[in-house]
Amino acid sequence: MALNLAGKKFNHLTVLTRLPPQDVRGVIWVCQCDCGKTLEVFAFKIINDLKKSCGCKEHEAKVLAARKKKGNHYLSFRGETRCISEWCEVLALSQHVLRSRLSRGWEVEKALTTPVYKAQEDQYVSDEGQVA
Repeated sequence: MALNLAGKKFNHLTVLTRLPPQDVRGVIWVCQCDCGKTLEVFAFKIINDLKKSCGCKEHEAKVLAARKKKGNHYLSFRGETRCISEWCEVLALSQHVLRSRLSRGWEVEKALTTPVYKAQEDQYVSDEGQVA
């Protein structure tokens, strides 16, 4: 007799319903992550804490680890001090672009506020001045 996991919460997953038997590896359950995404998970992964979320929490953990990383470069702009990865998240910039701008001597304000591409006569020009 299989366990009934429906309605139970494991870490960030809430078990919704059991799928009909279809895989020799075990029972599959449909779960909903705290972020709202639904996914299919083997029962043994739920019970043994091998699957804790849809993947969103692992991404968040990586972002937090990057922020806490020793040697992070912090920038102050408009009264706020953040590490480069946080500024990139907030402003939707890639770290490569921001680090490249700073290494070329750009002022912090210009590096953070200049769009990645700027229009020039219906063409797009990259930071390096190359027409895309």
